[in-house]
Amino acid sequence: MSTITKLSIGKWGIELRGDREKLSQLKVGSLCGVTVKPDQPLLIEDRNYPFVVFPTRVTPTFDLEQTGEGIPCANEKMANDIVQVIQAKNQTVPHIGLMSVPGFFSIATISNVDVTRENFVLFKFHVSKMHNGQRCGFALRLYKTFLDKPRELLWEIMLPTTNARTAQKLFRKKNEEMKVEEIAAKQAFALADAKTKAEPNLSAIQLKVLSKAYPETVAFLAKPDAVNATAAFAAYQRETLALTGHLTGSLDKVEFAKAAKVLINASRRKNPALNDVEFQLVAGWRLRGYDRMTPQQRFDDLKSIGLQPSSADAVRKICERLELPSQRKPGERSNLLAPAK
Repeated sequence: MSTITKLSIGKWGIELRGDREKLSQLKVGSLCGVTVKPDQPLLIEDRNYPFVVFPTRVTPTFDLEQTGEGIPCANEKMANDIVQVIQAKNQTVPHIGLMSVPGFFSIATISNVDVTRENFVLFKFHVSKMHNGQRCGFALRLYKTFLDKPRELLWEIMLPTTNARTAQKLFRKKNEEMKVEEIAAKQAFALADAKTKAEPNLSAIQLKVLSKAYPETVAFLAKPDAVNATAAFAAYQRETLALTGHLTGSLDKVEFAKAAKVLINASRRKNPALNDVEFQLVAGWRLRGYDRMTPQQRFDDLKSIGLQPSSADAVRKICERLELPSQRKPGERSNLLAPAK
């Protein structure tokens, strides 16, 4: 038996025919990303979009209902990426990933993954409103749209006019101003992104350091697979418990037994799972300028922040073993001073 779902994006409406028998194989309440390719690309904000992804949910009657605004996509890859994000929201356990910020990195849980979009519109009131003593028939509104919930109003500017042409003119003026701001923001981001990409990526080295405390979790991260998401999270739970004594979430009987073994092994370990000197060298490689220091300077700085490296030569060997990419030329002595503690 077929089912018909009415989908909408802006002023466009689309009817989607589906197979209720196939939908009955899905869990009620689960999210589905539906990609639609209209006969003609949709013209939205002066740009043509050949694909639209609609976030939908499976109903108790095994129909589909739209849960959020349709998302226009410039190409098929973008549409597929958004569909994957929608499908990922069905995952019952948090995602596990590498979290890295200047001066720190860790394995962390990632939740509330979402795709949001801002939508600027000219809104017409059914009945004009009085605002600051002026009659307003229109308003400029900026909405934030989501995958699985109604849109939210970010801000509203009342327009002191009831004339549609005047309102459209004010809308176009504000829209152009916002585009200029958006272009400037994108250019600033592109410059920052280019600078980051020009620097060596330390992610593999960070995972290498963390693998001593998170061997199973890092192994899962090396080959991410949605099928293994539950097992990856369970490994993260056990290894975080062994490292910090803190339990994330809850454990069933089987996982509790596995966690007990991990705790016993951790208690027998002579050296800490995470080496403070290794961790600080990687965390501060660029932030504290270790990438431009000599081994002696790194040794001195590590000592100054309370760590106990055995020698400058030991620091050199750690850097070589981790393959940390130095920006200092061979034989060059850096005059760089580490940042204040």
